[in-house]
Parts: sequence; C-alpha cells; structure tokens
Amino acid sequence: MQHLPNHAREDERTVEPHPLDYDWRFTSETVSRLAALIDPAGACIAVGTPSVARYLDSVGRPVLLIDRQPVQGVVVHQRLDPSYDPPVDGAFNTAVTDPPWYPEVFHRWLGWVARTIQPRGRILCSLWPLSTRPDAQREREELLSWVHTWASTDLVVDALGYQMPAFEAYSHQQSSHATQEVPRRGDLLIIQKHETPELPSELPHHEMWHRFVFGEYQLALRLRGEATDAPTIRKHPLADGWIWPSVSRRAPGRGQIDLWSSRNEVAIVSGSTSLLRMLHELCRQPVSSVAASLRRDPRLSGLLDWHIASLSTEGALEWTHHA
Repeated sequence: MQHLPNHAREDERTVEPHPLDYDWRFTSETVSRLAALIDPAGACIAVGTPSVARYLDSVGRPVLLIDRQPVQGVVVHQRLDPSYDPPVDGAFNTAVTDPPWYPEVFHRWLGWVARTIQPRGRILCSLWPLSTRPDAQREREELLSWVHTWASTDLVVDALGYQMPAFEAYSHQQSSHATQEVPRRGDLLIIQKHETPELPSELPHHEMWHRFVFGEYQLALRLRGEATDAPTIRKHPLADGWIWPSVSRRAPGRGQIDLWSSRNEVAIVSGSTSLLRMLHELCRQPVSSVAASLRRDPRLSGLLDWHIASLSTEGALEWTHHA
C-alpha cells in the first residue's frame, strides 16, 4: 500500500473517473483539437484536464497539470484543487481548463486560472451547452458578463466531445429515468485575457473523503467521525440496488451517500471511522483477493456485491481530499 505525496506520479498509471470529481474525460479528437490551439512555443497549464496534459507530455511539450486526483500519469503534476487552494505562481502562455459545470465552481476555477497566465495569455475553457439545464442560458449570460470585464471571448459551439465514464454508464444501465445514451458534448470558450480579475472566494469544504484505489477502481468513504466499533453498510433508499441512478450534483438524496465507487455503487454507512480502519487494513495486506478478505469479515459482506470484490490488493493506494 502506498500513500501518495502532494507531487506524485505513478508511471503511465491512470484510474477510473470518480463522480465526486465531476470527472468527464475528453475524447482523443477533442484532445487533438485543443492541443492544436495551444502555443507550442510557450508553457501550458492544464487545470482539470489530465487527458490534454498526458498528450502534451507524449509529444514533449511543457505542461503543468493541476488536478486533485493523484494518479494521472503526468510528469509535472501538482495535487491542488482550484475550488479551495490558492493559485500557483507562474506566467503561462496558455491555460486549458474544464471546470465542473456549476456556476459558483466555474467562476472560482476560471478566476483561479486567469491569475496563472501572463497578461496577454489565452484560456481554452469548456462551457456547458444550453441544453444542460433549464437555467443554462441565464447562467451563461451571467458568467460571460463577468468574463467580459477582464477579457474578450470567442465561442465555438459543440466543439468538445467527452468519453462516457464508467459511473455514468452504470447509472444509465440502472436508471428507469435514463434518456438515450448520447455522449456528452460541450462548447469551447476561447478567452483572451486583458486584465487580471479578482479571485472569487474559495468554496466551502467541510467534509473529508478518504479514497482507496485498487487497480483502476476507486472507492471513496466520507468520514463522519462516529465512534462506533460496529460499522454497517446499507443500501441507499433512492438507489437501484447498490447503483446510484444519477450523475447530477443536485440529485435528491446525494448528501446521504457515505461510500461511493467509480462504478457509481453507493451505500450509507454507520461507523465510518471504524470502516476506514478496516479498509486501511485491507489495503495493507500482501497481494491477495479482495473477495477472500471480505468473506472473512461479515461486517464488509455487503461489498461482495460491488466490483471491488473481483479485484486484488496489489498496488493499492490511499489518499484524502475535502469536498
């Protein structure tokens, strides 16, 4: 078992996107399109865009990745979250960023990015399409009104394609409300900075999550600080079995989720502190079957129905973050 430091790279290793990170990855065609817009003579900062950073690495172009998820296979990577952490020092020519598509997060990320690039630098930024939600147009107009106080912009509609992450695929399979599985698309906002804006306030972050990584699979446990020695794992009343049928932050009941996987398996937990110790011990075991370990402890037997049961403890990792 390994604990990863703030600056970390597992060579060539990546993990599945997790819904807590709002992690949709660009298609290869979109990565190529964005890379063609990045000044090849200058340094680039990639904020929440690991697929772009990996591509630039592969062709020998300088790039700094900013992403709180530590396992990204990128040479120069700082584990920071623009929602809470201060901007890095630097004067990059170009920034490419894909903030979560929620206005308050988006404002913070975009202001954060704007403070990392040089006075006439350029930002390549995703933007939610008008079909995202009922208030999408009003929210976009408010965002652009702010951006135009410090920059000029060009908008390229439907320019960005996203791969469907495993958590969304499982949600679609289980949800009776799922619509046609159309891959996610986004618009591209090209921002030419003229002035440096004020940095919007950091977002509140009161909860601690502990992550466990088994191969590509991720498991996230919310720490609530209960002192009980008898943890229990039970199904969420709004889930379809163990599967959470939504990918939206606004979904009713989302705040009750305590245990959450990269395959959108969810549970409510009592005794999260005790469960943390048990999962920590599982990660510390020599290479072995996760299922065999789960069968030895009846308190974890609910996880035998999760994808984690098919994995091994080889190369297991742990890390933490706030949300």
